[in-house]
Amino acid sequence: LRYVFPYTLDVDGSPATLRNLFPLALNDNRAVLRGDVTLATGQVLDRRLLSCAVNPSLVDENLDGVVDCTGGLSLVGGSAGSVHVNTAIGFSLTNANLLAGNFGYGAAGVGTAFVLDLAATNPVPVAVSSLAPAAAGWEVHAITDANQSGKLVGYGYRDCAALPQAFFLRVAMGLALGE
Repeated sequence: LRYVFPYTLDVDGSPATLRNLFPLALNDNRAVLRGDVTLATGQVLDRRLLSCAVNPSLVDENLDGVVDCTGGLSLVGGSAGSVHVNTAIGFSLTNANLLAGNFGYGAAGVGTAFVLDLAATNPVPVAVSSLAPAAAGWEVHAITDANQSGKLVGYGYRDCAALPQAFFLRVAMGLALGE
């Protein structure tokens, strides 16, 4: 089986085209991709998060040999609030539609780990470093996975250590609790 995603979508009431689609994460009801979106005005929104509802019970509704993307493909946050991601590593999507990932990496190799509630009306990425208790002393560098209960795993530096350390971080009700 393979997923086929459309190369057009509706953005803020106007048609847009897609290119450079790259799958990032998949759960039981949604796929998250990154792609370049060309709006009807000609403006290009590069490397933006896209979301597609999938229905596992209708794996191939039109019997064409591919898994169908249902519910349409959408630009996460619309054109005004779309999320730009340079990197395509370390993304995970729970069945509660909590996306964990990384915005990208600069010359120093440091990214911004984030979580994003795709079930929210206006999803906004939240930097994981802002969720860690200040007293914990963590400098979060990357999220590499999330489990179904929302526990994140990744790595960073604690108390300005010379070597990175792995961590678990549990996200609950907008707060993160270190473990």
